[in-house]
Amino acid sequence: MKKVSALILAATLVFALSAGCSGQSGNQPANTSGNEDTVYTFNVTTHCPETIPPGAITGMAADKAAELSGGRLQFNVYYSGNYVAYNDVIIGISDKVVDIGMVDASLIAQTFVINQVFSKPLKCNIPERSRTTEAFRDYLSRYPELNAELETAGVRWLACGALAGYNLHTNNKLVKTPDDLRGMKIDSIGDAVSFFTAIGASAVALDPADYYTSLEKGLIEGQATHWAILGNFATMDFQKYHTIFGDTSKGGGGLYAPTNGFCINTEVWDSLPADLQAILEESFYYGIEQMIEMDLPTIDETDAACKARGDEYHYVTGSELNVWYDYMDISNQSWFDQCSRAGFDGEALYKSLLDVVSSYN
Repeated sequence: MKKVSALILAATLVFALSAGCSGQSGNQPANTSGNEDTVYTFNVTTHCPETIPPGAITGMAADKAAELSGGRLQFNVYYSGNYVAYNDVIIGISDKVVDIGMVDASLIAQTFVINQVFSKPLKCNIPERSRTTEAFRDYLSRYPELNAELETAGVRWLACGALAGYNLHTNNKLVKTPDDLRGMKIDSIGDAVSFFTAIGASAVALDPADYYTSLEKGLIEGQATHWAILGNFATMDFQKYHTIFGDTSKGGGGLYAPTNGFCINTEVWDSLPADLQAILEESFYYGIEQMIEMDLPTIDETDAACKARGDEYHYVTGSELNVWYDYMDISNQSWFDQCSRAGFDGEALYKSLLDVVSSYN
């Protein structure tokens, strides 16, 4: 695990000149008086533009919290990484440049170990996206050590959701087996990069802003992602071949369903009355639920458009999944060893996640 002290030091250097504000003024935490008339104002960042679901729902969640709190919670929402750059979101929350930030599996994997469980390829049938999000929320409640790990860096989960199942979408050839991926340059997310590396692909986790240009310039040859990304970021312009894993109805299936959610600064969180904490959680989970609803039509429309133009598909189901599972065993073992060095039983955490996710089918 990266040294948390190094993270905080880097945060101080990177953001020393930033003008962020937490709570009511300057870089001070939210007012702790508990007075029902106190107004708490938060800065919120998302790396996505307001015009696509992950950005839009950030504003929707903030509006919901303001409404439910009767105006006691107020928000300044910053889109497209304009206030805090994508790769600096965890540091920005930790250093209270922002109070709340949208995070994905890649941002979690940059700093943390056991929370990488949320981006692991899953050796089970992945349910529809709304159910997987419920499973992740359930799992997080069962294992407080997951939030405890984040709190070492001054952040905690506010809402932990799941993206739609991730499949393979490639530019120049159809992938049918892991052997077909060897030597290919693939964009992935979070710790799933290690899975594709184990297969023999050259895997990287890109800033979403770089998806289109990286494909356009041939820097990558495909993506492990979900259909809504192809539609929202127009990457379907390049990807004519699609490898689909399991039952993908309603955003299910795929090799894995990486997390996408929101984190909050722990000092700010601890300063809030319990009723406002509950409203924040409810509102940002509401945002995640809205993103699921907004993405589903895009998923169906993008899939239909690719079929209409004659793209090639390969479906991996049943026993054909086993060869892909074998590589999950290889990449997972490396993570199990990393967890062990950090004092955790990663294998037990992973098996428990499989059980919880499977129970939501």
